[in-house]
Formats: sequence, C-alpha cells, structure tokens
Amino acid sequence: MNADHLMLRLRQIKRGSLPAEAILDVVDPLLELLDLVTTDNVSIPAAGENSVFIAGDLFSADRKILMQRNTDAEILLKAYGHKPLNPLSLIPEGFGWQSAMRISFTALIKNCTSIALLPEWGRSRDAQTQFLVASHLGYNVIML
Repeated sequence: MNADHLMLRLRQIKRGSLPAEAILDVVDPLLELLDLVTTDNVSIPAAGENSVFIAGDLFSADRKILMQRNTDAEILLKAYGHKPLNPLSLIPEGFGWQSAMRISFTALIKNCTSIALLPEWGRSRDAQTQFLVASHLGYNVIML
C-alpha cells in the first residue's frame, strides 16, 4: 500500500462510502507510511508522559468553533495532569483535509500515549478513524 492508496481509503471513510473500521486494515502499513508522508513546515511537539491526543472533527464546522471546543478540552485535560495535544493547533490555516489527516495521524501515532474523545466523537468520521487507530494500537481512551 502506498500513501495515495491510504489517502483514498481515508477519503472514502470521510464520505461514508466505507465504514470507519476499514482503517484497521491499513493500520500496520500506516505506521510505515507515516515516515514517507510529508508534513512540511509543521512542528509536532515531542511525545511525553500523559500525552493525550484530542480526537475530533478537523473541518466540519467553523475553525473558530472547533478550536474553542478543543481549547476547552485542553484546559480540562491539563486540570487532570495530562499533556493534551490539540491537532487543530498543528494544522496551518488553509491546509486541506488530506494534509490535515496526515498531520493528525502523525501526531497521534508518534507523539501520544492516550486519546481523548469529545462527547460528539461518534458523529465525526475523523474522530472515529482516530479512535480506531488509537484503540488498535492499545492507547488509553479518555471520555470527555
């Protein structure tokens, strides 16, 4: 599998033509492909103890609304001693969905040990896919 095939699969999941569970077929190749996909000009913080990825939509609503939701989640997670990673803070303004997914998966897999699910995560194909990858890799799951 190559990066183009992976992104095609992710687009099909986003559109709803494949269930989010279809990502599990490509998780192991995904780990290898992350070294090949580019996240040019994006700085992803180093992994650390109690690092938690905030799973959620990357594009379904106004960016300001999504950013506020994730900022609120960051504050809550910090209050409980976690080091949250807000994927929206990593994605530069104007990046497309494919680039955003590459950045978010790179951050999730290489830089976190847990995943935090926002209350509406089940309605988000992005969050469902992020959750399935994290759970397949044995990450801790935090329900917000």
